[in-house]
Amino acid sequence: MCLDTCPKNCDGNTCKRESGNCLVCKKDWFGDSCTCKGPCGEDGCNDAGICKTCVHGRYGKLCNQTCAPSCAQCDRESGECQVCVPGKFGALCSKTCQPNCKDSTCDKTTGLCVECAPGKFDEMCDKNCSLNCHDAFSCSRDGHCHNGCKLGYQPPVCAEPLRQIGMQKMVI
Repeated sequence: MCLDTCPKNCDGNTCKRESGNCLVCKKDWFGDSCTCKGPCGEDGCNDAGICKTCVHGRYGKLCNQTCAPSCAQCDRESGECQVCVPGKFGALCSKTCQPNCKDSTCDKTTGLCVECAPGKFDEMCDKNCSLNCHDAFSCSRDGHCHNGCKLGYQPPVCAEPLRQIGMQKMVI
């Protein structure tokens, strides 16, 4: 026969004999001993039942509000998105990044690509690197070929062919 009583928010007043932890909490109570008023993070809650941290994807005093679906991390108090999932930007992470961003990652505020996808360049990453680059998928944000030009083309963009006159090379 058990002499200890289960914590008051254990559903059905049932708990584990060894630890005293609840088997199931009453509605709207959380934690091993059902002392938290919300789905708290690993730090649990204080004596008043207020969460110290929230589980991923939740916010609010009781961690009972859900972050926006495209939000990878939101502010604990306000729920404002701090980090968007790849491919999204904006205050609520509801806008879609441009299609040519490397790893679908863009600036959270402006939506401009942080880096361009391979083979793309320019501010909007909407221009193709020159096929005359030694490696057509490797150019800088301004279109300069990283690994030089194929034979017969003028660096750094490799768009202009070289013309040889005697021993001199000149751009035509």
